Amino acid sequence: LFYAPGSILAVRLEGQSAITSGVPDLLHVFFDTSPVFDVSPPARTLARYVNEPLRSGYADHEDYIVDRAAMVDIPVGEGRIVLIGFRPQHRGQTYGTFKLLFNSVLLGRLP
Repeated sequence: LFYAPGSILAVRLEGQSAITSGVPDLLHVFFDTSPVFDVSPPARTLARYVNEPLRSGYADHEDYIVDRAAMVDIPVGEGRIVLIGFRPQHRGQTYGTFKLLFNSVLLGRLP
């Protein structure tokens, strides 16, 4: 059983998107019993957990999340749903991931 209570994990961004604009390709994200996603078209993966994702904290059976989606963009009608499986805004401490949250809100209508 996978378990990672309040750990820092690494994700890699995939492809080009307004939502990931201005964000480095490799990010360290705060993970606290967060979901991971299995993606099928027309949804697309924006960020994926890397091999050996644990950067700080504790994770048991981390192989469960390796190469699975951490952030997903799903077109729905003329809009979109953005699923962020980690905490981009945790207690004002996650400066590296704030931009993903703000881009999702402000630029979510762009491709």
